[in-house]
Amino acid sequence: MLHSLLDRIAHTAIEHRLAVLGALAVLTLALAAQIPKVTADFTPSDLFASFEGQQALEDEVRQTFGAVDNVVLVLVQSDQPDGAFALPTLQLQHDLALQLRQLPGVERVDGLTVSPVPRLVPASGDAADGPAALALLPPVPQLRALLREAGIGRNEAPDAPDRSAPESAHEGPITPPDNPLQPATGPIVHGTTVTADEAEQLRSAIEDAPLLRGRIVSHDGRLAVVAVTMDRSITRNADIAALVDAVLHTVDRHEPPDGTRILLSGLPYVRHMVVERMQRDQSVLMPTAIAVCLLILLVAFRWWPALVLPMASVGAGAVWLVGGMAIAREPFNIINNIVPMMVIIIGISNAIHLLSRYGEECRQGHPRRSAAARAMIAMAVACFLTSFTTAVGFASLAIARTEILGRFGLTAAAGVMLVYVSTLLVLPASLTLVRKPGNRSLVAREGLLEQAVSHLAQLTARRAPLIATLAAATFLACLGSMALVRVDSAVLDQFDPEDQIHQTTRLVERELGGIRPLDVLLRLDHPELVTDARFVSWVEDFLQAARHEHGILSASAYAGLLREARVMTRRDPRARTGPVSSDELATLLDLVRSSGQGPLAGYLSADGTTMRIQLRVEDMGAQATIRLAERLDAQLNEQLATFDGVTHQLAGDAFTGSRGLDVVIRDLMGSLLLAFLIIFGFLGVLLRSLRLGLLSILPNVLPLALTLAWMVVRDIPLNTATAIIFSISIGLAVDGTIHMLVRFQEERRRGHGVEDALVRASRGTGRAIVLTCVSLVLGFGVMLLSAFVPVRRFGELIAVTVVGVLIGTLVVLPALITLFAPRRRGEEMPEPDGSPADA
Repeated sequence: MLHSLLDRIAHTAIEHRLAVLGALAVLTLALAAQIPKVTADFTPSDLFASFEGQQALEDEVRQTFGAVDNVVLVLVQSDQPDGAFALPTLQLQHDLALQLRQLPGVERVDGLTVSPVPRLVPASGDAADGPAALALLPPVPQLRALLREAGIGRNEAPDAPDRSAPESAHEGPITPPDNPLQPATGPIVHGTTVTADEAEQLRSAIEDAPLLRGRIVSHDGRLAVVAVTMDRSITRNADIAALVDAVLHTVDRHEPPDGTRILLSGLPYVRHMVVERMQRDQSVLMPTAIAVCLLILLVAFRWWPALVLPMASVGAGAVWLVGGMAIAREPFNIINNIVPMMVIIIGISNAIHLLSRYGEECRQGHPRRSAAARAMIAMAVACFLTSFTTAVGFASLAIARTEILGRFGLTAAAGVMLVYVSTLLVLPASLTLVRKPGNRSLVAREGLLEQAVSHLAQLTARRAPLIATLAAATFLACLGSMALVRVDSAVLDQFDPEDQIHQTTRLVERELGGIRPLDVLLRLDHPELVTDARFVSWVEDFLQAARHEHGILSASAYAGLLREARVMTRRDPRARTGPVSSDELATLLDLVRSSGQGPLAGYLSADGTTMRIQLRVEDMGAQATIRLAERLDAQLNEQLATFDGVTHQLAGDAFTGSRGLDVVIRDLMGSLLLAFLIIFGFLGVLLRSLRLGLLSILPNVLPLALTLAWMVVRDIPLNTATAIIFSISIGLAVDGTIHMLVRFQEERRRGHGVEDALVRASRGTGRAIVLTCVSLVLGFGVMLLSAFVPVRRFGELIAVTVVGVLIGTLVVLPALITLFAPRRRGEEMPEPDGSPADA
């Protein structure tokens, strides 16, 4: 049925070629007019799988506590003797902070010169940001004024009611009336110019500010950060990109002092640079890939229509795809932006097979119209099967729970089939409009390549048992290497170690607590537990233990804020340690809340039923992060059991991304199995031979096994980017097998024996198979020119797979056909060292 349908289409396309080409030209122009309407959305977080309601939890965290993964870090690193506290360097930080505050979409800016710095100052000094004296705890109105000056409760109405605990609830005098220190808060720098006195005050205050050291300035004082927090509503890449570009523009307007440099980091910046480099790559890789394909066509066929017509036919299909994406409102994203280049490279394979068959028909003396029709009819089924199986490999990704992967698979599958249709309709019809190739080009008699392929087929027939045994052993050995494949992914995997982004991120990890959040959310049935002395003591113990866990760079919670408030009210740095009563904790929390949530909002919900422990972890890879999360989860299960009505959940970019990788890998492996079952079941039905369908399995899974082994040798991790390759490769791997088996059956129907048919099939299709593999290797090989690590790995692994495909198709498959293909009665298998059949 399929054969007869494609035969009718072929005859119609050739018979009415001018009308067909005209209609296709109109269609192509109409869809090309839609291309400018295609949008782009390169939001990297779309790549995370949704699992167990995790996305809903992340949204809740963002709404309740604000996001901690939406901060752009402007780093100021100084080699001057005073480091980041040198007056010119502080002025640079202050200028940056004041200007960055004015950018649209900026929620707040933190830095040495603009952030509140809690401190104790001499009572006789000029404490412009604090009251003259605080002798007793609690002087509630004065403390509220201090907290407001620190930026806490700045949105509260001036006449807000006093929500502090009654004075009778507080302890008696905490400090002697003659205490020489008094608390001060608020930024130390006033105005637009940093003075020498303010610089000295900053240095002194930061030395005794544990909440700030290692967060906005490094412990050695040489690296400071101006942290730009984006509005929590900014989540899409276009908005993030606009704000990051504005930050970059602001930074570029400032010339740092001698010995000082400005660097950028933070997850929004890193992801923005990932997207920017991918887009820049496409502007280079696409033309290079097309140039490589043209070069292959020129060398292979030495006929100018063989350059123009295949690219025109394949290009038409690519235009249909992109125009269709515009109509369907499917944007380009972080994955599918490579689809047009992929379908062009893959589509060239069909064009090569059609041209090769056309040349063969011309060599037999057929006129160009007849030769084009015969080539189209002969190759329509084989090219459909190769395109269909490749499309199935892509479409199998639709079962992934990650929506962006499913859309990528369906888009790529549609692209492959559209390019098949455009090639089948445009190329043969166009060949009838140009002069037949000369004797030194497409119709030349057998060359060295054809002879080499023919001799290789004869050799494999003679050594079939040995080759089949070696192939099976190689497959099993490579399959055994699967246990050694590293399943992992890290943000910095996308950059070379010498890349500035990689080095800056590691600098932030060493000096400022890292950029990847892993949050512990605690649900409290009894909100009063947050001021229970035993619970707060547990929180502090948990933080201390977490700081000693491998991979955790910093840990903080609301208990640290209460300790600092205690220091301010007692006017004694020693108040940071030692036991605290529940009554005092309630007083401190009530005092902080009396001025609004402020910094407390990052740790404790307004109703007190949800609290967050903020952990920052090293970018150490998904597996190490999952192991860390599992250890934390076990500790929390054990320790929280001693408290009534407390449960916990883990969240944050580090946790979600790591768990999401596991989900994505499982989905991709499931899609690969689905593609495997569909492709080989379909082959068995279409070839009308279960035995041939089974014979095709080993040559097509061997390339995937070789790729796995290559990943072990090169220590390339299995992650989302590399796992996609296997779903793509299973479709590509079977292409050569299909052409070989279809031609083999054709020769068998003409009455040739197994060995005879095998040699003839290898001679007829082998050259085209070699050329298509070369075009795939070199076409995808241009990705090695990318500055983007995942793109380079993608190109490398596809190239390794295609080399395996060439071996499987021209060496392993002929050996299996010789051993196991059905034979006619009386037809014997050749002896291992017998003479080859005369072709």
